[in-house]
Amino acid sequence: MSFDESAEHARDLHRDALVVDSHSGLIVDVVRRRADGERAVMRNVHLPRLRDGGVDIVGLKVGGDTIFAPVYKTDRHLNVALWNLEVIYQEVEESEGELVITTTVEDMRRAKREGKVGLLLSFEGARPIEDKLEFLRLFYRFGVRRFQLTWNFRNRIADGCGEEHALGGVTQFGVQVLGELEKLGMVLDLAHLSESSFWAVLEHHHGPLLVSHANARVLCDHPRNLSDDQIKALAARGGVVGVVFYGRFISKDEPTIAKLVDHIDHIAGLVGVDHVGLGTDYTDDHYDLMGAGLSAYPDLYPEDLWKKYPPNLSTYAETGNLTIELVQRGYSDAEIRKILGENYLRVFDRVFRS
Repeated sequence: MSFDESAEHARDLHRDALVVDSHSGLIVDVVRRRADGERAVMRNVHLPRLRDGGVDIVGLKVGGDTIFAPVYKTDRHLNVALWNLEVIYQEVEESEGELVITTTVEDMRRAKREGKVGLLLSFEGARPIEDKLEFLRLFYRFGVRRFQLTWNFRNRIADGCGEEHALGGVTQFGVQVLGELEKLGMVLDLAHLSESSFWAVLEHHHGPLLVSHANARVLCDHPRNLSDDQIKALAARGGVVGVVFYGRFISKDEPTIAKLVDHIDHIAGLVGVDHVGLGTDYTDDHYDLMGAGLSAYPDLYPEDLWKKYPPNLSTYAETGNLTIELVQRGYSDAEIRKILGENYLRVFDRVFRS
């Protein structure tokens, strides 16, 4: 098969597959644009890119441990999460049926069949729940289904990867949260955790879980990436690692699509193709705001690298180029469908409550 033929096959496969991005920060751009008077931002600005890239389900962060003060003008994480939720529900109403909030696997498959883009509402850090399990239950009622414990720093639950020499593990409140997540049927996400907290969490949580956006540390030695032992532990639980498109986590040199697929090759070779997914972490629409938060961790996020995605994979519209590389590497159609989304759906199906 020639390159042109394999590329055309990859494009057809990508369009037909159910494609899941487990982690996106689009909400910040949506809130900022709405503050400037725009409406239907997802439909008018972001949906065309998602459709061009064949992305069907977006793990949309609606709360977490970061606050972009110029946008939200508050110092309370709870307020930001509530604000984001109200905004995204308005955006769904304004989308004229093109967006839908998904809380089950059937919701996701239905969205694909009907040509809609589904949103998996997610947290990137536990600060919005403060010290109250009641707030966690409330956010579940609001539709949040993926829960990442920390960002880069310490919170009431655990330590993030930016806490140098962190040995804190998980707090007593954190253990309660882990139990509540299992009872509610929310997917636990271990992205950004310090390694000591990662292992402590596994002692107190017993279901399948995700790392929504990270790569293999053996190929790119960075605290945000995972050791082989961590990847094996996730796979033993039936979990999935979402390879992340951030250049800094792909390579210390210039990131490329080929180098990103090297991470997929490594994880698949180590634990099998059933444990790989995608977690783009696209933030190109609010670099100016990201800089303030990431500059606190210059060793983790040197400015010249965190702004870079691989050429031809720098926006949602280019997501299909990854599938072309997967076809070129010799992955079968069934394996590629798993990587693009089916592996996530397997985990969601085991965790979500109907």
